[in-house]
Amino acid sequence: MILLQAALGSPLTVQRAEDDLVALLAALDAHYVDVDEIRGSAFQGRADRVRKALDGVRSDRDLWLVLAVLVASLDDGHTYLLPPLYSVPAGRKELDLAVDVRDGELWLVRAPDLEAAVRITAVDGVPGSTLVADWRTRFSGETESFRDTWISDDFGGLYPWWTGRSSASLTLEDGATRTFEARVRPAAKGGSDPDRAAQGGSDPDWGAQGGSDPEWMWEVREGVGLLDIDTFTMPGPLWRRELRALFATLRDDGAVGLVVDVRGNRRGDSSRLDELVPHLVAPWRVHSSARIRRQGRDGTWSEPETVDVPFHRARRKPVWDGPIAVVTDVSTFSTAADLAAVLSDLERAVVVGEAPGGMPTRSGNPTSVTLPSGMSLFVATAELVRADPTRGDGPLGVDVPVPAGADPLPVAFGAVRP
Repeated sequence: MILLQAALGSPLTVQRAEDDLVALLAALDAHYVDVDEIRGSAFQGRADRVRKALDGVRSDRDLWLVLAVLVASLDDGHTYLLPPLYSVPAGRKELDLAVDVRDGELWLVRAPDLEAAVRITAVDGVPGSTLVADWRTRFSGETESFRDTWISDDFGGLYPWWTGRSSASLTLEDGATRTFEARVRPAAKGGSDPDRAAQGGSDPDWGAQGGSDPEWMWEVREGVGLLDIDTFTMPGPLWRRELRALFATLRDDGAVGLVVDVRGNRRGDSSRLDELVPHLVAPWRVHSSARIRRQGRDGTWSEPETVDVPFHRARRKPVWDGPIAVVTDVSTFSTAADLAAVLSDLERAVVVGEAPGGMPTRSGNPTSVTLPSGMSLFVATAELVRADPTRGDGPLGVDVPVPAGADPLPVAFGAVRP
């Protein structure tokens, strides 16, 4: 779902723009993990150039573009600025619409009555490829692929032309133009969501299945468990219940291996990861995969903090002690990249596929700060540390490379079979 909020209607003045810049810099100085970066001459020089450019800013859209580029210059995927479009307290505006970036083009991948993905040639008359190129030019980000995920996942919030809009006209590859209108419904107030209910049961071809498509699913396929996780944002109670069902099925079916597929998994709550890891590693009390350190306002760095994550009752071995393969690609970031890194560092799994786009040592634990205009600044407050610090801080490699375009799952299944 795409969440939208109408942009603020107050006129933009130089003073209001200055207030936003001052608040943004103060929030970064108060919360950003790397104080030296924020207070360094390079970033301060960029901030001074932005301050001088405020006289030429005429709209909320232009102000957001200027400030968002400044934040993006940190080259930190977990520190970013959203326009004033999010979270209406009395309800939610939403579009049942999903857009993806494929080979430099925009694709509509979910919409009402849409049977298959179709390429978008233009949005409100602007060529889709031009918009992608413009986004990449303005927001270079941690990696190009990571920035593309914000286009895909937060289409309504991050594309500049959408700011303040309640509809958009998309011209599709077949020449048809479809207009999508926002609608308002009350925000959810607890309870269960039928779209997220576990899809248990048995399939004669694949065996036991479960999970909540499209966020995650699991199945036992030809004696090998497959846990396919598209995001780590799933509800905690349902996730824990499904994990118990998965590992009970692996045991009962005599499975010989487990494949965890995190291709395209770009974000999530690290606590969901910390609920999974104790099933896979020993001893029963394991260190959190997200060891963190922070820089104080005096510039000194803390020692890495390690958090023990108990797994309910003492065990001498993990719930699953069989072979594991983790499948990654260039769109594996954040919590998913952490999973691959910690299991690789602990020599508990082989990594199959393409190298993750996210770094195993990077920022994390972002906090949100609202600027005077309503823009939301997300600030990374911690630096993550490898489970095995001797492996350095470079990109996480793969044990069994599989080139882009080839299916890595048969390779992963082969890697966990005796």
